[in-house]
Amino acid sequence: MALNTVFKAKKRLNLVQDDRISNLFRAFGIERPVTRRLFLLWDLPKVLRSLITLPYEPMSDSSLRDLTKKTMFLLSLASWKRRSEIAALVADPRHLQFADNHASVTLIPGVQFRSKTQPCHRPNESWFVPSLSKLVGQEEDRLLCPVRAL
Repeated sequence: MALNTVFKAKKRLNLVQDDRISNLFRAFGIERPVTRRLFLLWDLPKVLRSLITLPYEPMSDSSLRDLTKKTMFLLSLASWKRRSEIAALVADPRHLQFADNHASVTLIPGVQFRSKTQPCHRPNESWFVPSLSKLVGQEEDRLLCPVRAL
């Protein structure tokens, strides 16, 4: 209790030992108990369904802002990278290498970036992201391909 330090310094009251204060805080806990959420507050299938509709599709009509949101979300799902690693991506053709027929993409983070778990003596590792076009059958699922979004 942060206030206890202040009251003790003024030699007025010890909040921890005062029964009235202890009972008051106990009542707060009973009236409004702390609840912990054990489940995510968002629904992945719902988010994925929204990414294949307006304003994200068709991509040719999508704004740069919406296209960036979709691309970064799909890329984070496909790569399982931390937010800092995704933020280290560089908008430069040398850092974004597509395979023939866009079957995959290799992403290379910026030179100055250091991953949280990366040893100092190791250079940045590139990430390989395969295309979904050969892996999924339905056209709707192909709209969720991070390689296509890139």
